Amino acid sequence: MKKTLFLSLSALCALTMVISSCRKEPVPEPVYTLTVKTGAADVDETDVTLNGSYTYDGTETVTVGFRYAADKATLATAQLIPATATDGKFSTTLKSLANGEYFYQAVASAKGKEVPGAEGFFKVDFSKVPTVTTGVADLTQDGYVLSGSYSFSSKKIPIKVGFFYAATEADLAKATLQEVTPDGDNNLTFTVPFSFGSNCFFQTGAIVEGETYRGEVKSAGMTDLTAAGNANCFIVKEAGWYSFKTNKPDGTAVDGDKADWLWATGTDKGLISNINYAGGTISFKVEKYEQASIVVALYKGSTIAWSWHIWMSDVKDQPINGYGFQDRNLGANALSANEPASIGLLYQWGRKDPFIGTRVMDNSLSGKYESIPFSLDRSLEYPFCADYVVNDQTGLFFDVPRVMTSEANATANPMTYYGVSGQGNWEMSSAEITNFWKADSNYNPCPAGYRVPEITDYTGALMDYLMQSSTGATAVYGKTADGKNTWGRIYTLGGVDYNWPATCLRNWAGYIVNTGVCIAMTSATLVEGQKKFHNIWNWSADTDYIEKAAPLRCIKK
Repeated sequence: MKKTLFLSLSALCALTMVISSCRKEPVPEPVYTLTVKTGAADVDETDVTLNGSYTYDGTETVTVGFRYAADKATLATAQLIPATATDGKFSTTLKSLANGEYFYQAVASAKGKEVPGAEGFFKVDFSKVPTVTTGVADLTQDGYVLSGSYSFSSKKIPIKVGFFYAATEADLAKATLQEVTPDGDNNLTFTVPFSFGSNCFFQTGAIVEGETYRGEVKSAGMTDLTAAGNANCFIVKEAGWYSFKTNKPDGTAVDGDKADWLWATGTDKGLISNINYAGGTISFKVEKYEQASIVVALYKGSTIAWSWHIWMSDVKDQPINGYGFQDRNLGANALSANEPASIGLLYQWGRKDPFIGTRVMDNSLSGKYESIPFSLDRSLEYPFCADYVVNDQTGLFFDVPRVMTSEANATANPMTYYGVSGQGNWEMSSAEITNFWKADSNYNPCPAGYRVPEITDYTGALMDYLMQSSTGATAVYGKTADGKNTWGRIYTLGGVDYNWPATCLRNWAGYIVNTGVCIAMTSATLVEGQKKFHNIWNWSADTDYIEKAAPLRCIKK
């Protein structure tokens, strides 16, 4: 009996072990990795192709697409744009998008789980409006060679480019576009034969989808600077070809053999070219326009017969309480009283020819002066002289002999600075020179229609007007870009700025002194019976010896 029971229990145990060994334990599901990358967007005008890719080590179907939005905050909820993947890469093209900035991301899903890629960014900036630029016309033996250029965003939309030209500016509006094939840099040229006429007005043009676009109107001929009157100074406001009659301001013709430039402000010797003298006229080409001054001379043999100041400037008139002043000093290359270039050129009293000014404005330099006048050596203790270049072919440089001069000698040596301390720059008496800077004098250095101010032009209502005696004007002390204080002033009245820089002057020996220390303005008025002139010194009437060179500001005749 006990044996039977033992066997039964053994059999039960064995059966239990068999059943136990047949029960399956839970098996964890495999983990598959889906990785998505957002590729760069390809922008083609208003069409944008979005690119993406994915990797997945599972066997389930993967769906792909993109989201994009103009607002980064709404990107995650933007509508999904489906795409088709090949070898894990996929793309889609968005058509005719509006200009703007966009955010996007590639998206892939497997087993209902969406995985986004990194956020990308693209910008649509497309215009059907071309930019057309009218260039400078050249004069050659073949005719007027017009030049221009254009830029256009589209490579799909047809564009016609070329020039409109006519004999008069009024006829340009009716002219038909002369189509021109551009070079690889979108530059255009076209030659109009001289048989077309004595002048040719032109502008670069383009036609896109029936719309016409025009550039600035320019003249292909020479601009006659003496059309406004004879003068010793001519203003040029753009690149191109120019001419002037070699006359003194009173109309007296000056005869010569050849013409050339003597010196120019700045560091560029190529501002003007093609200088030619023929038939009582000097012609030249302004290669590129920038604020600058150039002195051009007419030679008779080896002697300078006369010289003229070419002032490339955007100078304007600025009426001040009924006074028609120009808005900057004569020869200034800048307008703001805080810039040294606003000081302009310096003039010895009674002379028509300018001298270079300063590159520095700092009232802490009171009493300091150049150790070598007109030096460009920046290693000197006080290198005040502004940059200038001379024509190597003339063999002339600024010279300071420290003697007085005659009219003829001063005319023949426009780069020579004459003067003896306390005696003046002219050999003649004050009575003989008193009219040298009057409005109609041949030594008037101003452009046609302007003159050197008399002292009463300053001391009358002008000074009261700018010095706020009863006007409510605000005056701001000058301060240069590097933080240096100057005595210059910017007066603001009625929303208009009136710039009067802290000028300097050259003393009898040619040295620049008092740069940034004072507003010194010369006048055409001599002290009766003396070789001294009335001037303005920090807005007070004063006098000084005529051998000194100071800035001036031209006033309407």
